Amino acid sequence: MSILVTKSHSVIAGENANSRYFSEVAYKLAAKPKELYIVPNARHVDLYDKKQYIPFKCQS
Repeated sequence: MSILVTKSHSVIAGENANSRYFSEVAYKLAAKPKELYIVPNARHVDLYDKKQYIPFKCQS
């Protein structure tokens, strides 16, 4: 994950995703500018093709 320290990132994760922890760690390690958006009520796989979760609007 050392590349995260030198690159800017947008990190998107589902609120109920089992992988959310990894997204939060990546966000903490990422250089600025960075953005973390948690999609309410979504699991990891919900963000692939469930239209009630995508598209979503990220806000800084």
